[in-house]
Amino acid sequence: MPLKLAKKLIWTESVKRRHGTALWDSDVAGFGIRLFESGRRSFFFNYSRGGAEGRVTIGKFGPVWTVEAARERAKALRKTVDLGGGPAIERRERRDMVRLAGEIGLSPSGRAYLEAVPPVEIDAITKKYFWRDGRD
Repeated sequence: MPLKLAKKLIWTESVKRRHGTALWDSDVAGFGIRLFESGRRSFFFNYSRGGAEGRVTIGKFGPVWTVEAARERAKALRKTVDLGGGPAIERRERRDMVRLAGEIGLSPSGRAYLEAVPPVEIDAITKKYFWRDGRD
């Protein structure tokens, strides 16, 4: 049963299965956290697109990935999936752009930029691609 994930719930919940226990958030569909016997706790986002399911690990619970920060990331991922994109599509596009940059002889700093900046986003209304950093 989905519950609103909170820091106290994550620390007090015990691991019930050998391979970890998943807790689901009630606010964002597909967002949850896995608790492992080792004490590790990792946020994840599950999604389905075109009949295929996928899972993205957001990060380990701790000072960097708080419940609120991971929930915001999951909301952004949910929006991307709802608009027709997906984390796997973004990874493929980024990989293709870096490969193309190598083929045309882009400098190492240019390749590093392409690896760091997610390349494009799809506008849901016009289905037009645009750069996330504001370029046309």
